[in-house]
Amino acid sequence: MITRIITQSGCSWLWLIGFAFLEGIFRRIVLEPRVPGMLAELLGIAMVLVTGTVIAYQFSRRGRLPQSSRVLLLIGGLWVFYTIAFEFLFFHFLAGVPLSEIADNYDVTTGHLFPIGLAATFFVPLVGRSILRVRSTPSS
Repeated sequence: MITRIITQSGCSWLWLIGFAFLEGIFRRIVLEPRVPGMLAELLGIAMVLVTGTVIAYQFSRRGRLPQSSRVLLLIGGLWVFYTIAFEFLFFHFLAGVPLSEIADNYDVTTGHLFPIGLAATFFVPLVGRSILRVRSTPSS
């Protein structure tokens, strides 16, 4: 069971991080030149969270994610772990970004919203399942 959870959380996270990468490019090229920095960051986080919810919904709908709340929160926690590991490993070791610059993105006191996005990501699989339940409930 744990192997399935890790595998499915990893597969679904790859979709999420792929979209987050595209969102980051979109934010830098389209949003940041046109709107204040914090608004661009907030819009970017919102886009990733909505996409994550759709991904979780699709994986849940197809029966690829277990349905218990505890397991879905575990998957959300794994998504957060994978994201933090990716941020530090990819951007530091492959892109050459200094660790101090990466760590700055986690400082909400300087206006960075990334930790709030990570906290919300923890609940995204649970929200995706909740939407699935609402959609599959017959209307009276």
